Amino acid sequence: MTGDKDDKNDWIDHLRAHGRPLRRADLVRDSNGVESVSMVALIANPEAYDGVKVRLIGYLHLEFEGNAIYLHREDFQNCIRKNAICIDMPADASLEQWSDLSDKYVLCEGTFRANWLGHMAMNSGMIDEVERLEPWFKRP
Repeated sequence: MTGDKDDKNDWIDHLRAHGRPLRRADLVRDSNGVESVSMVALIANPEAYDGVKVRLIGYLHLEFEGNAIYLHREDFQNCIRKNAICIDMPADASLEQWSDLSDKYVLCEGTFRANWLGHMAMNSGMIDEVERLEPWFKRP
């Protein structure tokens, strides 16, 4: 927004249509409505991404009542659960289907929920409605 009258009207139109101010996430989504975002941004400012379809990269660990994507493998190894975002497995998926992705870095796309904090509220949000989960490549 540059501050001219048209920008002000765009902001007002957005506020009327969505019942909230314009967010950064409204401006940087791809053509499928998915925003590429860092785990740091999600953890530091969860309300800005609540209900937003996001794409992120992190270290996935799967276990009973502990499915989460961590900022770093070391965060998982050192039980730093606030540096993790819970991942809600789709109802039609089983742990066996995803087990080959556990304990690896992955690319994940889904909807971020700021107030869903996983088992015993140990995480910093949740990804649900997962649409994409695949291994992330390593540098050769």
